[in-house]
Amino acid sequence: MNTTARSGMVTVLAAIYIVLAIPAFLAGLAVLLFAVPAVVTSNSVDAGLYYALMGLGFAMLLTFASGIACAVAGWGLWQHKPWARILAMVLAVASLFAVPLGTLVGIVCLVLLLQQEVRQEFTLSPGAAV
Repeated sequence: MNTTARSGMVTVLAAIYIVLAIPAFLAGLAVLLFAVPAVVTSNSVDAGLYYALMGLGFAMLLTFASGIACAVAGWGLWQHKPWARILAMVLAVASLFAVPLGTLVGIVCLVLLLQQEVRQEFTLSPGAAV
């Protein structure tokens, strides 16, 4: 594994995952700043309010977690960490369900991640530090 030489495919993959982290963070921030206050300031104090807050909290947590996962995958790909390729594949498979744009991004990422050249860049050599 040569950490100084990075193929164009790995650079593109790292950039894709770092860019994908941005909308996830922004979506989580939007839920926190706009949706939660709108529900809290509503006049109804019934069980629906609590369910709405739980749902918004879950949505916020999920979007922030996906943003963190994408940022970590992008950083790991950039640094040639072997675990980053696996994390990126998991995220690519998960994005297949976000039709249509996520499906396209997931397919492109999976095709690139499964290329022999990319696989070789992330292969651990004996005695290499993780």
